[in-house]
Amino acid sequence: MKKTIILIAAAVAACPAWAQKPEEGDLNRQMEVTRDYEPTVNEASKLNVKPDMNDTVALRPEVTYKVHPNPISYGFEVTPIKPVSVSLDNYRQDRPLYLKVGVGVPFQSVMDAYFSSTKNVNGKWGVLVNHYGSWSDRKNDNGIKTPAGQTFNRIGAYGERRFGRFGIGGELGYDYDKISRYGYDTTWTLENFTGRNIDASASALRQNFSTVHGKIYFGHAFEDLSYFNIRFGAEGAYFQDRFDMKEADVKTFLDLGKRFGQRHGVTLHAGYDVYKGSGELDGYKDNILTVRPMYRLQGGKLEFALGANYVLDNDGDRSESAFFPLFELKWRASDGFTPYLKIDGEYLNYGYRNTVTWNPYVLQGVTGRNTSEYNGRIGIRGGVSSSFAYHVFGGVSRYLNMNYGLNAYLMLLGDGANVYQALYQGNVFGVSQRDVTMWTIGAELEGRISGAFGLLFNLQYRGYDVKKIEDQSAHIGLPNLTAGLALKYNYRDKLLLKAGVDVYGPRDFDILFMYTDGASASAGLGRTHVDMQFDVYFGAEYNISKRIGVFLEGRNLANQRIYRYNQYRDLGINMLAGVKLQF
Repeated sequence: MKKTIILIAAAVAACPAWAQKPEEGDLNRQMEVTRDYEPTVNEASKLNVKPDMNDTVALRPEVTYKVHPNPISYGFEVTPIKPVSVSLDNYRQDRPLYLKVGVGVPFQSVMDAYFSSTKNVNGKWGVLVNHYGSWSDRKNDNGIKTPAGQTFNRIGAYGERRFGRFGIGGELGYDYDKISRYGYDTTWTLENFTGRNIDASASALRQNFSTVHGKIYFGHAFEDLSYFNIRFGAEGAYFQDRFDMKEADVKTFLDLGKRFGQRHGVTLHAGYDVYKGSGELDGYKDNILTVRPMYRLQGGKLEFALGANYVLDNDGDRSESAFFPLFELKWRASDGFTPYLKIDGEYLNYGYRNTVTWNPYVLQGVTGRNTSEYNGRIGIRGGVSSSFAYHVFGGVSRYLNMNYGLNAYLMLLGDGANVYQALYQGNVFGVSQRDVTMWTIGAELEGRISGAFGLLFNLQYRGYDVKKIEDQSAHIGLPNLTAGLALKYNYRDKLLLKAGVDVYGPRDFDILFMYTDGASASAGLGRTHVDMQFDVYFGAEYNISKRIGVFLEGRNLANQRIYRYNQYRDLGINMLAGVKLQF
């Protein structure tokens, strides 16, 4: 959901030449020099500094579903840019200032602002502001409107300076997000236990998160491995919420790389991550060491990679390690037919900050368990000229301690004398874990119907095997089927239209019921079912000039009951409109 502006700078040096008067007889002389030329393509690499040039849609909490962690995303290479996806909307002439401002119905507000350098050959810098807000009440499953205001905001700055092949860069930013725990069921109250209902005011339902984060690095860009490349640096974040839950994260890293000859390459990544809680989260800590050596071979149509990812995790009470084999085999049989086989894995921290990033409605202070993810997949990708591209794939993923949320009701504290206190305001989530095996088959198609019309289609079907605990099944809330279809129209780069539908298959969720009076406690599990959902959307942009444009976006046009989180209904039919400026 984010767009990135890539700055390409080239220096051209002119060699002096001296004209000499040709001697007689030289005018008709011809000479031809030929030699074999074999082009080489260096390894693709990501930008050192991520410009974050995203349209506001990237910040907006839309209903876009993906398995978390995503089993078909892989880290061996940068995903190739598909020729048929290039349009005015995702390729813009570099201008220092970009501004997008809009309002919506029900009441929403949106703003993206960027100011960046575009002409400096030896470096770049920029500042950004992102904002999205939804300020209207939303109906719960009982049809009663509840306070549901929420806003997501970011300000930041980034920069990079090159000194020949070596460089220095960094980022600094501040995020502030506010959400409301509006998804509670009004049929459940504390009245039967305490004679009081829960506090359902907007202030009581509110939760907010603030994060100061930064990054600095030194080294090479890893664009040309014909010489030795080194890059090292650190990034950190300080996070806290409304309830004085605080967490500091510091990550250090070192990357080394070298290509030998034209075909062989070796890289090494080492990282050390530290997570530590304070305030009401005092006592939480986690240290993770990662070492990832990698060997690559490029031989004509065949690409081969072999490596390993070793992780050592220590949280102060226990120490565990994980080993992830890394393997990639790709055969470029032709321009339109490239089969591949990939095996990889990763280790994911689920401290409080990462847990609420995954689900912001988790009960304050709740952390998940770190997850080990192992992936294997096989597929075929290719295309026909610039009019059609395809990707067909299948795979299996194994998750050890996959985290999933459970709606938590009536979590009470007391002293046995009818004095109770609610542990939450509104509907919150607890976090549980299961080992999960998942099979995936899918296809992605993109085509150009004509010079102005384009089509995108994706389909994935997943099967899940969730480990039982004491013969008890778990419902982790993941759909078997997800699909999407979109049509694009571009009229002379003046009028851009996009319409489509995203499909989410049926899902089942677990619900946790808990009661305690300080002397005794009882708990039980329930289940809710969500039917298949269709999110119909539409977008239009009209460029009045190269610098001024207007836009209109509509979501959930079929007015479906769409749930990003169980019992948290998204907006019904909603629209956004505004202007885009570039100077």
